Amino acid sequence: MLVLAVPVGAAAAVLEAALPRRDRVRLVTDTGSTKASIVATAERLGLGERFVGAHPFAGDHRTGWAASRSLLFAGATVYLCPTQLSSSASIALAHELWTGIGGVPLEVAAEEHDRRVA
Repeated sequence: MLVLAVPVGAAAAVLEAALPRRDRVRLVTDTGSTKASIVATAERLGLGERFVGAHPFAGDHRTGWAASRSLLFAGATVYLCPTQLSSSASIALAHELWTGIGGVPLEVAAEEHDRRVA
């Protein structure tokens, strides 16, 4: 599993850098606040089957280690945005990841996500 937890503007480059290792992971996901661009990038790079974008609605205005807490994702909505090619196994693994740390996954198309949160 590869979770991209980087600024939205850096996600495409990190995704591209991970390409040589793609056969080692069953799920590639991210935590960025916009989805259409990263989903399109994953598809363009041939990662569509393994990629499921994610946007957890957790936390507050604080950042860094001092803002961390063990129950950060407890009860938090997590938008999951599969690609057109995401496998059912990758989608299930994304659900398992987020429910395992207390999140409440909600599947939605990337474009719909971006309209809702813009």
